[in-house]
Amino acid sequence: MQREILDGVPFWSDKDNKLYYYDTTPAATKVCIGNKSADGLLQLLPNYEQILAPLLASYRSTITGRSRKPSEAKKK
Repeated sequence: MQREILDGVPFWSDKDNKLYYYDTTPAATKVCIGNKSADGLLQLLPNYEQILAPLLASYRSTITGRSRKPSEAKKK
């Protein structure tokens, strides 16, 4: 598998032009979400949103809020 960027979005791709959800964790299970057409265009599966829903929920459960730096206007 190799990393490929289509329309500004990273994917993993294989020799059969299948596209997989890009995850930086090496041990992560590769999730097929589409194909790359002969002309190099991205073709997502019709149910890609349902396929990625558990991954999105897992990601959202791990993020936390953080404080923001005050703007310069408020410091004066």
